[in-house]
Amino acid sequence: MRTRLRLCTVLLLLLTAGCGQLPGVSPAYPGPPPTPPQVAPYPPNPTWRPDEDPLRGCTVRPDDGLVICPSKATPFPTPPPIPTPPDTPVVTPIPLAQPPIIPELAGKETVPYRIVVRESAGTRLWKGQETPTSSVLRIVGSDGSDRGVALDTEKAAGLFLGHWLLQNEWGTPSPDGKRLALVLTDAWEYSASADAEKKGPPFHIYLFDLESREFRFLAEGEGPAWSPDGREIAYYRNGLWVIDLENGQERPLFRTEERQQLFPPLWSPDGKRILFRNYLESVNSDGYGPGEMVLVNADGSGEPSILPLPSSCPGILWLPEEDGFLVQCSSHLPIGADTSFFQVLKGGEVTAKFLSNYDLCACGGWPRYSPNGEWLLFSGTSVYEVLEGQHYFYDVWLLKSDGSTLRRLTLDTASDLVPQWSPDGTEVVYQKRGQGIWALNLATGRARQLWPGDVEFLVVQ
Repeated sequence: MRTRLRLCTVLLLLLTAGCGQLPGVSPAYPGPPPTPPQVAPYPPNPTWRPDEDPLRGCTVRPDDGLVICPSKATPFPTPPPIPTPPDTPVVTPIPLAQPPIIPELAGKETVPYRIVVRESAGTRLWKGQETPTSSVLRIVGSDGSDRGVALDTEKAAGLFLGHWLLQNEWGTPSPDGKRLALVLTDAWEYSASADAEKKGPPFHIYLFDLESREFRFLAEGEGPAWSPDGREIAYYRNGLWVIDLENGQERPLFRTEERQQLFPPLWSPDGKRILFRNYLESVNSDGYGPGEMVLVNADGSGEPSILPLPSSCPGILWLPEEDGFLVQCSSHLPIGADTSFFQVLKGGEVTAKFLSNYDLCACGGWPRYSPNGEWLLFSGTSVYEVLEGQHYFYDVWLLKSDGSTLRRLTLDTASDLVPQWSPDGTEVVYQKRGQGIWALNLATGRARQLWPGDVEFLVVQ
């Protein structure tokens, strides 16, 4: 009995130890918990400010308790966009005009004419430019026939033909095409002292009759320009002078201390006034400058008047049968090329502007009005038609005098330069570089070679 009681007591103790505290039995007291170590408080930050609180501006997301704070990182600056260079426009070449190029000329026969050719006999260096050395003039028919040598100025007078290569400055034909005013010189070299004094070598003006072959001295000077009636010639000699061809009397119209070559004087259509460019002290080392356009009365009366033009407008023509001027100006494109446009100037005001929307550079020779004044002839290049790395090629163009119509006469890889009208206005004569002198009929559109080789020329009756 006692043994059973002891076993029950042992089992009861085992069950208590493995199954937890029995109901109504208190556990033994373990004693008080140990005292935690004393830690010194964190010293306060004397520079802390509420606006520097790292949690200032932060929010707590209610769904998961995540703290979201605004970024305090300095934003990286956005670099400026790199400018894209403008693309060179891809353009369709302006097509050739189809015959009849001038409809009014359809079926009209061309009146035979002649050209005076300056023979090519090599070149010499003249102020940095390759210039022709020949002083022999030949006559060539409009059918291409060689009429022989007309004049050799070295043999006739011991003088060379002038060689400025500026719009055939060595000679100009009379209005009736029967005589030439020739510019001759006895010096090939341009001395440094003469250049510094802006005097240049001496130039002489001679008259040559194409029919009788008479050749005679006229005056000391250069840049001869015939009056519309062919009775007088204006020229430069330290200013502007006019000489009467019947009595040889000279009269000064405008005096300067420097050479005024470069641009020939321009007679008004009625022969009463003369326009010329006066450079004075504005002449630079190349002989070009902004200058002023001076207008004088051909009889010497009255005071000169100034027609100011910017240096970007170097070309000027009298309007046919009108009191005004056609001014040729240039502008610069982003691709580095220059283009031309024309302005009509009347009473000191610009009344019209044309050609500016074609991107053409009319710089292959000065423009010329047709004999009836309805068309403007020039040599130019369409700058956007030239591929990168290529040279500019010049073609011959016609522009209606009011700017309404532009027609292309040539289109090839040879430059067509210094175009001139035939006397009756039915043909255009031009130099095709490397291929000689050519004539283009404006009724049929057919072109023919008149003379082989690169030579200078004048069209005469």
